[in-house]
Amino acid sequence: MATLKAQNDAFAAAFLTAYPQFEKPEIPVIKPIIEKNEAEKPSKPVVRDVIHISTNSDRSRSEQILDAVCKVSGLKVSELRSDLRWKDYVYWRQITVWLLRTHTPASLSWVGNFIGGRHHTSALHAYCRVRDDVERFRSDIERVESLL
Repeated sequence: MATLKAQNDAFAAAFLTAYPQFEKPEIPVIKPIIEKNEAEKPSKPVVRDVIHISTNSDRSRSEQILDAVCKVSGLKVSELRSDLRWKDYVYWRQITVWLLRTHTPASLSWVGNFIGGRHHTSALHAYCRVRDDVERFRSDIERVESLL
């Protein structure tokens, strides 16, 4: 084992002698983002624009959407967030996910977790079901949006 380590060290030393540019690879340093004046608009998106960070205002807006869906549907919040796959529950869950995605900047992971600990792909599926057949859901969506 010791001879193998010595061989590796000897090879590494010979390699670095022949190719000195590999000794210290240049790693780009990420410069901290300095917030610009409110009046200035950044030419490129900044990190806070790309990564969604859930805030209390997002949470309260999400709670408002959830409460409005429960009022219109007649379901309890616990029923909407349950694992039950009854047709009525699934229908209103899908509407809730669609509303959360269109009325808040929440990510699919956050929406899935908020709606009952679901995976982001479940939230994506629900969102796509409503988006692809919005005419079927339109009247109920408008009833919920009137309460927001």
